[in-house]
Parts: sequence; C-alpha cells; structure tokens
Amino acid sequence: MTKTPGIEDIAYYLPERVVTNEQFGEEYPGWNYKRVAPVVGIYARHVEEDSVPVSDMAARAAEKLFSGGRVSRGSIDFVVQITEIGDYLMPSTACIVQEKLGLPNSAGAFDMNLACSGYVYGLAVAKSLVCGGVASRVLLITAEKNLFRIHKNDPGTRFLHGDAATATVVSRENVIAEIGEFDVGTDGGGSKYLLIPAGGTATPYSEKTSEPWTDEIGQKHYPEYLYMNGMAVYNFTAKRGPESIRKAIAKNGLEVGDIAYFISHQASKAIIKNIRAKMGVDEDKVPSNLDKVGNTGSSSIPILLTDIMPGLPAGAKLLLSGFGIGLSWGSVVLTAQ
Repeated sequence: MTKTPGIEDIAYYLPERVVTNEQFGEEYPGWNYKRVAPVVGIYARHVEEDSVPVSDMAARAAEKLFSGGRVSRGSIDFVVQITEIGDYLMPSTACIVQEKLGLPNSAGAFDMNLACSGYVYGLAVAKSLVCGGVASRVLLITAEKNLFRIHKNDPGTRFLHGDAATATVVSRENVIAEIGEFDVGTDGGGSKYLLIPAGGTATPYSEKTSEPWTDEIGQKHYPEYLYMNGMAVYNFTAKRGPESIRKAIAKNGLEVGDIAYFISHQASKAIIKNIRAKMGVDEDKVPSNLDKVGNTGSSSIPILLTDIMPGLPAGAKLLLSGFGIGLSWGSVVLTAQ
C-alpha cells in the first residue's frame, strides 16, 4: 500500500527582538494597551529588523529544519512559499529562497499569497504535489513580516501582529504526522474587510494613495498599508471557523471527541475562546501561544504544531484550522505517527 503523505519534519524561526506591551505603550503613550491586552490575549510579539527581507526569514526557518538532520537539502524537489508580502512584486520569493538555501536547480518553486489560512492551503498543495507524483519531498515555508505593511499610526492593528517564519517538509518518508482530508472555502465578497487597498493593478500607487482617509468613527486609514475591519473579520471567523472544523472532522470519519488538540490560527483570545465554546471542549484541548508571539499570520499554526508534536502518542488526532484574508478558511486532520 502506498504510504499516505505527511509531515516529515517541522521547525520555526522567531526574530530576536521582542516588543513587550510595556514597550509598545512607551511607543504609543496615548493608546490604552492595558484595556486591549486582556481581550486579545497578547502581551509580547517578535519583530524583525527593517533590513531583513522575508526571504532571509524563510531561509532561517529552513536552515533550522535542515540542522536537525532528519531531512537533507539535496532531497528537496519543490518549494512552496506562503507569504502576504514577498521580497518583490516579482519574482516569487520561493525562487530567491531556493537559491539562498542552495537547493537543487531541479526543484520547482512558487509563492502562495495567503496568510491566516495559508498553512492549511499549503499542506493541501504539498500533499497534492506528492500524491500526483510531481514531487517526492516538498519544502513548505511560511514567512510573514506583518509589521512591515501596518502603518506606524495604526497602533490598534500593530498591537495584534508579530513576525515569524516556519519550514515544513511534506513527503511519504519518515512521516511524523499523516495528512488527512481537507475542508477549504472562500468568500471573496469579504475581501474588502482585510486588505492592502493600493499597490496592485486595481489601485496603482499614486499621490492619492499616499493620503489617509477617515472612516465613520474618525479613525484614519492608509491605502498603501493594511486595512482591517475588526468586527467584520471577527464575525466571519466566529461563523466559518467552527463550521470548517466540523466539516473536516466529518470528512475524516471522526467525531469531535476523537480530536486530541484543536490547533487554530492565533488571531485573538476571543476567537480561540469562541472555537472552544462551539466545539464544546476543554481549554487544554485548544492550545494558544498568543501571549508570547501575537498573530503571526500563516506561521501561527505551524509554530504551535512544532511545539505540540514531540511526545504525542501514535494515533493522536490533531485538527488544524486557519481563517482570514480572502476571506478564506481551511481545516485538516493530522494523525501522529
């Protein structure tokens, strides 16, 4: 019987610089972080230096994985890079990472422009490449330099985010977690709630895009930087997250009680609490690291997964679920080996 593709190894990279809430408060003395922190559950975040490109972050995560000795760089025959903001508009950052890591020229490489749901989508693509015979060992990378595209005059959004990168190898060999069936979906009608409005072909950069606009509650927004309608995004995740989780569990022939851990995208304490309530499970089944790293986009799920995998008994079921920009969502079940 052909082995089911799964995760062969996984690692992550966090920038050295840590910004605590107290330091954040010093930078924004008029912004009440003490009121917001208990609601969102964030007390620190890692922030990458301005001079470090996303490709360097990606390469550092991959080098950490290779240093573990389970996977050799010469065995990689495809690179899938998940990132919202790459090194350039073109080419794909994955091509730059391939060169920085010294991977074989026979390896394919491309980017996927996703964030919060990106890791689950990336696992789906990597599994498909292996199942289809296109690749035997896929290096799936997430790298988010979130604060790079959040305006410095937007403390509410900056407070939520941190920078991070992760590396995962998907293959049929020495698998530590088999990849099961997926549930994915998209509601493009909600794309206006979470986006960078300017810089693409719909709204090219211009003098006008450098000027802020003011919403109905008097808050300023900047077209060349990330815009987020927090309430609309929360309502979306509160509905679609639990729905997707239940669909993925059913597609894998399981029940909610069969899942050892629910590893969701780390958006906020309120969203994680909602998932726990909708699933009717204990707090220890829905782990979180928001307090230490904040929202790291596509890297949030694999960071948690890396920390949880060691010591898991064979057969343990993990439910991964991501939801966000697009608007998009995705869930999948992993089985520890």
